[in-house]
Amino acid sequence: MKLFPAIDLQNGRCVRLEQGNYERSTVYSEDPVEVAQNLEAQGAEVLHVVDLDGAREERLVQLDVVRAIVGAVRIPVQAGGGFRSADDLEQGFRAGLWRIVLGSLMLEDPKSAARLARKYPAQLVAAVDVFGLRVRSKGWLDESSTDPQVLISGIKEWGIDAFLCTEISKDGMLDGPAFQWYEKLRRNNPSVELMAAGGVSSAEDIVKLAEIGVDGVIVGKALSEGNLTMEDALRAAMTEELPGS
Repeated sequence: MKLFPAIDLQNGRCVRLEQGNYERSTVYSEDPVEVAQNLEAQGAEVLHVVDLDGAREERLVQLDVVRAIVGAVRIPVQAGGGFRSADDLEQGFRAGLWRIVLGSLMLEDPKSAARLARKYPAQLVAAVDVFGLRVRSKGWLDESSTDPQVLISGIKEWGIDAFLCTEISKDGMLDGPAFQWYEKLRRNNPSVELMAAGGVSSAEDIVKLAEIGVDGVIVGKALSEGNLTMEDALRAAMTEELPGS
């Protein structure tokens, strides 16, 4: 299983939100580039970057910061937040991004999203973000009545086979992922690349997600708070065993 250390950007700083609430934001660093370099030095093999301002404002707000992160590390970077058009994607790929995460556009303009998916099928990740199993968009602020599995089934028809699924109620809470939901997602979508986000607090959580069959896990606050070291997180992801076992 692949480990994705997360860098969440707000006003040019590294932050963590709680349950996607922009008013419950904790700043962990004023220098995202330094954070990215430190994560790479600790053994990270890939980074996951989110432009929180871009997600909320529906435009690329912090592409310069993302570009600086990409230029400062040698490992692949995937990023999301504010990508709404072919021009946005082209800017992201020119900045050196490995993959780009699409979210709101798939709900609000599925025809445009489908065209982009057919153009960049291997370079896009579909974000399926839910709160209480109701899909949300626009930086997790807008609630939809769309069933997450219906959304996934439609997106698969476009050619995208990588999905980043977040249970927002777990995000930033350090109380464990939504294991039952990921079990259901894995069962219903056995052939896709499934990434889990929200709630990871320990190596045990990572091992359990691996046992479910999740292909990747986003880890943010647990690393920022020191609940989990990069070494232990990588060992759990790569060996599917608890450190020291």
